[in-house]
Amino acid sequence: MYYKKVKTKNAKGEVITTYESGIPLDLPVTTVSTRQLIAMTEGMYTSEDRNFYQLGNALPIDYEDKFEFNGVKYIVSMIKDMTFEAGFIRYVCKKEIRKL
Repeated sequence: MYYKKVKTKNAKGEVITTYESGIPLDLPVTTVSTRQLIAMTEGMYTSEDRNFYQLGNALPIDYEDKFEFNGVKYIVSMIKDMTFEAGFIRYVCKKEIRKL
């Protein structure tokens, strides 16, 4: 499932962030690899974070949009466009921490 981030204004004119209704997607998903963890700043990602892959670029996905996988939501924090080299775009996503 994919959720597009949108900014709207409430009745007071304040900008608020919401997400559109989910769009069902069937994208390949992997955990963030050990190699990625070593290459990135320490603590930036964990083994609970995920890579989502879009073949081509049919759907414009931006930073802070969300994916849902196995009931868990992940927030797009890095976009790696590999369209020229490999025909896909990789979205590195952080596991969303639920607010109590």
